[in-house]
Amino acid sequence: MKSRKLNISKGLIVIIVIIAVFVISIFAIAGLSIFNNYTPSNNFATSSQNVVRDDFYEEASADDSQSEKIVITSDINMQTDKFDSVSESIRNQVKLKNGYIQHFWYGNHSKDIEFRRVSAMTIMVPSDEYESMLSYLEFLGKITSTSTTTTLLTSEYYDIEKKLQTKKLEEQKILELMSKTTRIEDLINLEEMLSEARSFIASYESQISDIDIFSYYTTINLYLNEVTTSEMLGSTSTLFERSKNSFVVSIEITKQIFENLLIFIAFISLPVLIICIAVFILRFILKK
Repeated sequence: MKSRKLNISKGLIVIIVIIAVFVISIFAIAGLSIFNNYTPSNNFATSSQNVVRDDFYEEASADDSQSEKIVITSDINMQTDKFDSVSESIRNQVKLKNGYIQHFWYGNHSKDIEFRRVSAMTIMVPSDEYESMLSYLEFLGKITSTSTTTTLLTSEYYDIEKKLQTKKLEEQKILELMSKTTRIEDLINLEEMLSEARSFIASYESQISDIDIFSYYTTINLYLNEVTTSEMLGSTSTLFERSKNSFVVSIEITKQIFENLLIFIAFISLPVLIICIAVFILRFILKK
């Protein structure tokens, strides 16, 4: 009887361990699936759209002490015979580079008797990702024109910072005077001065934030035009240019593969460890 109860207990423990391993494995697989399939809400539609991210100000202002404030804007005209897939590839690549699409416009234009699709998007990518993003665009389609404007705003930036500090000191002095005065007429005048100072402070802080963002990111104004395959074959890109772009893209793809592999290993390691422990416990129990 005692032996039978012991066997029942062992069997119950085995069942519980198997169920636990099964449940944990399901959660791990579901987590991996959610991670791989998750995409933040995109900004592509058949109308104008704008995107606002609250954390841009924090990212752009990090480590900006006495740094150069250079604003780069690039205008690119591009043609493709695979409008939908290229648009999707651009969107995904921007996300991978920790960028965002600030504005998107979509429409149609007629050529002869055909209607072709066109889109215009304002892409924001970190400045150190600009060259690789440009190479990726050259790989996806035919670049018909490119122009880049560089604006140095370092001096203006630190001048605004000095004005901001001055106005903040003025604000503190006005507040101190308000705490000491008792005359209503003086309080009214001081309140007007305080309102004016705070108005300047808000304006200066807004200007500084704008420069921080636009110097951290490079702005790419991309104009994408749909063309036929025969028109695409008339591309003037040289063999060297196409080879160079393919090489850059292959590096990007390899980088993404390794990142996804590390993520997969991180997700699967816990269930594997639990299974190993469960097997060890089972072997220990069955030996008794």
